[in-house]
Amino acid sequence: MGKILDDMTRLRGDMDRGHEARRAAGQARADEMAELGRGVADMIGGFASARQVQFGQDQAARGAFIGNIVQGVQDLTREVGAMMERVHDDRMETARADAAARQHEVADRVQDIRAKLGDFQEQMAAFRDEFAAASEQEARVRLGFVADKAHEVANMLGEFRKTHAEQTEADADARRDFIADISSQVRTLQSDVSADLAGIRALFDGGMRVAPKPAAKPKPSQPAPKTQPAAARPAEQQPPPVAKAADADSGGNAAVGMTPAMDKDMDGDKGGKRAAKKQGNKAET
Repeated sequence: MGKILDDMTRLRGDMDRGHEARRAAGQARADEMAELGRGVADMIGGFASARQVQFGQDQAARGAFIGNIVQGVQDLTREVGAMMERVHDDRMETARADAAARQHEVADRVQDIRAKLGDFQEQMAAFRDEFAAASEQEARVRLGFVADKAHEVANMLGEFRKTHAEQTEADADARRDFIADISSQVRTLQSDVSADLAGIRALFDGGMRVAPKPAAKPKPSQPAPKTQPAAARPAEQQPPPVAKAADADSGGNAAVGMTPAMDKDMDGDKGGKRAAKKQGNKAET
């Protein structure tokens, strides 16, 4: 049991020594932390004092710099003002010196402008005169041209009217000759038909044959003018002799008794003659 007691006593001593070592280490750490806190506080105070000193120095430097700039600006302003005054004085002196030259130059320019305006007015007046003369000349030319054309048209219309009158007169003469020729032939046919009918009537009535009368010679038609070829056309468009004989029979049917069938045939022959006559008139026109 003495060994256990010794071990327990030794263990207790070790525990007390460890407790004392931990206490001493804690105290050392506390002292170290306090010292470190004091060092940090001293350092922060040094930073603050250094910052305050640096701020004062910077403020003084900035003040000096701004003062120098203000002074430089003021000096530059004074120099610029003096330079502007000198420039103004020089300009005024130059203006006074060149005023007479400028006046002469302006007077010369005004004189040149007036001379150019006078020349332009003269040119415009000459142009107006030339334009008026040319317009009048063109108007006279146009009037002459219109008068000549009117005269030509009047002459042409006169020639047309004269030619038309001559052609109408020639056509009328040709139609009269044609109608006279047809009338002569119709009269001849009427005489022949009347003689034939009288012979037939005498044959049936008394048995004696009556000799027919000699046919009348047709009148010669006047020749158409050579300058009017249209007047000779109706002679070529005369109806056939049968139609003329039928027309003569129709003219003499009052003297003898005609049957309705013969009257109908005669009317057809008349229609053919009228159609042929209309075609001849159209050809003449």
